[in-house]
Amino acid sequence: MYKMNWQQEIDLANLPKISFKTPFEQAKSTAKFLFNFSKKWVNFAWKTIKNIHKNRKITIRELSENIGLSLSAIDKNLLFLKDLGILERMKGAEGGYWVIHFKLP
Repeated sequence: MYKMNWQQEIDLANLPKISFKTPFEQAKSTAKFLFNFSKKWVNFAWKTIKNIHKNRKITIRELSENIGLSLSAIDKNLLFLKDLGILERMKGAEGGYWVIHFKLP
């Protein structure tokens, strides 16, 4: 037991154990996370582009149902694809359509 200034006892044996990773282990786990994240994102982006290629007038709700992501996730992916210059929305939400600036293999 360890007594602190205000006479509160703390059992040092029951404190949580802290483990530290070496810089190499940290870099390895970060790289693995980024690889898995990018693999998932590329998969969803590819599905998005394929669905838009099939139907240029597809809505975000239809994309969400086809791909299996939430509306906000689809919106974020579309925004990122727009920022990359891969997708462009023409004529707005009402009666608009998508333009793909990417050639599918």
